[in-house]
Amino acid sequence: MLCEFEESWPLSEAQSGIWFVQESDPESPVLNNGERYELRGNLDVEAFEKAVATMVSESESLRMRFFVTDDGPRQCLDPDREYPLRIVDLSEDPNPEGAVQARVREELSSPLDMVHDPLYAHTLFRLGEDHYVWYQQAHHLIVDGYTFMLLARRVAEVYSGLVAGADIGEPLGSFRDLMTQTESYESGPERQEDARFWTEYLDGAPQHTALKRHEGKIGKRVLSSSRYVSAEQLARIEQVAELQGTRWKQLMMALTAVYTHRWTGEEDILLGLPVTGRTTELSRSVPSMCSNVIPLRLNIGPSRSVAAVAQDVAASLRSCLSYQRHPVTATKRLLGQTPQNMREFGPLINIMSFDYDLKFGDLSCEGDLLAQGIIEELRINVLHRRGSLRIVFDANSAVFTEEELDQYADSFIRLLDFLCQNPSALVGEMDLASEEQLSRVVNEFSVGESRIFADRSVHEVFQERVAQAPDAVALVF
Repeated sequence: MLCEFEESWPLSEAQSGIWFVQESDPESPVLNNGERYELRGNLDVEAFEKAVATMVSESESLRMRFFVTDDGPRQCLDPDREYPLRIVDLSEDPNPEGAVQARVREELSSPLDMVHDPLYAHTLFRLGEDHYVWYQQAHHLIVDGYTFMLLARRVAEVYSGLVAGADIGEPLGSFRDLMTQTESYESGPERQEDARFWTEYLDGAPQHTALKRHEGKIGKRVLSSSRYVSAEQLARIEQVAELQGTRWKQLMMALTAVYTHRWTGEEDILLGLPVTGRTTELSRSVPSMCSNVIPLRLNIGPSRSVAAVAQDVAASLRSCLSYQRHPVTATKRLLGQTPQNMREFGPLINIMSFDYDLKFGDLSCEGDLLAQGIIEELRINVLHRRGSLRIVFDANSAVFTEEELDQYADSFIRLLDFLCQNPSALVGEMDLASEEQLSRVVNEFSVGESRIFADRSVHEVFQERVAQAPDAVALVF
């Protein structure tokens, strides 16, 4: 496909990475992103349609078309591209919520052709009287999590203005202006300064930190397992964080680092920290794919306190966030990774505290993240909603089974509970295994013939056994 319009732009580095992943597996749907918003009250459907149409008309990134040239993929703006709101009435369905979920699963599991398919869609489901669900889906090439929040916030603002006969607020920012700003960054001194920072910060660091041994292949679906933290439990987490001189978000990152250390035994570890990549006022007003991932490097040993790790997290964030625009692929190259063998920095910890308490006039609204891009191994999403937490463990189906994911999720919650009961705990005191699992190790796995070697040390006995049976299995974990 050739672009019919005069002006076109190359893909940003963030978009280029996504393009490469999708091109390497065109039948994979893992780059489909989705969110839903449950609306209760007397919805003015006509005003809602107008609000959605206004948002689409202001969102240039949603109306981008992509095409391939000899110099690589490019994008151009189609000013006439529209995304009419689909309205589906499920009020007569015996299980309207189940019907919504089935429809959403079907759409999220359908791969999109980046050149020929529309990359954005939205549907308003009517589940019953005064009960609606607005669902929006887009390819990661044109949106990120922050963009979904921007789009929903703008629809809410316009709708509220329309039903009240009031001002509908300022339009969204210009994607074309953002592209100019991005090109200036990529060729300017700020990019060079960012590279200098990351070069020094990552000097001597491991190439990546993995919870499990795997080849980095991406499965065709994302496994998900959720755990919930009540308002009362969150208050305790905040109290522990205050005792340690930090905030609950930094404490959750520190806990993820401890969790990674306990699973891997590594002391110099990397975590992946998703960031908005938006450091300017313009970028914070423009729907686009700007999000990035930066490495968080931490040194953890059994004799350190969790409080000390949390302080290290806070110090690293103060240093690193100013340099968050540096493209993730360029940062990975600083670690010695090659284009043929790019890996995530480590487990991803994604603290999502975007404002989902949107006001659609006098309607109540509850937002929910449904899908959010590719995962190489494990991503821990911490969603702050209405004074409580929902912790979503998303995993690559090529690396984890559902049973394994539940085990990893349970062990994280186990560490969190232990820390809340023991705020001054040392890392070495944090145990991944439950009492039941430890009992099985003692009472089941350790049952067998016991022999005493009074004249030899353990390593000498082991070496003797290796010489006798060099191909035997030494350990099953």
